[in-house]
Amino acid sequence: SSLTLVGVPQGAEGSFAIELLGQDVPGESDAPIILHYNVRLQGDEIANAAVIVQNTWTSDHGWAQEERCP
Repeated sequence: SSLTLVGVPQGAEGSFAIELLGQDVPGESDAPIILHYNVRLQGDEIANAAVIVQNTWTSDHGWAQEERCP
């Protein structure tokens, strides 16, 4: 299987994020975020250059440790 996304960032920052959500879990308020993929073209508070940050989230554990790719 594969998934291809094509997008054009708008605005001065030109950054964008994609979230793949899991199935709702009974008893939990929010569905888990299987993949949070955040492209920050202008950098962020840690990196002054473009960076890609990916992460996951569940209501039980909150955000996992993010992975950063320059």
